[in-house]
Amino acid sequence: MKRMEQALADLRRLGATIVDPVTIAEIDTIPPGMLFCFRFKPDINDYLPRLAPDAQVKSLEESSSRESSTRRSRSGCSTVRRSRR
Repeated sequence: MKRMEQALADLRRLGATIVDPVTIAEIDTIPPGMLFCFRFKPDINDYLPRLAPDAQVKSLEESSSRESSTRRSRSGCSTVRRSRR
């Protein structure tokens, strides 16, 4: 939450108008599958390699799998899973 507050403070400092809260009257009529932009995944996969050619993560899938394995390692879940086999 601290990062979000800092981001909002930075935006205000740079002259942005922050609209909070935002009310979208028809939000309940939008099917759940349509709330997420269908172009996000292809667009982010196109953007990431151009952002930093030497970056460790070059796709959304790589980012997700790294995050999942990091979470499992920190929580010890991967150790538990291996020992149950």
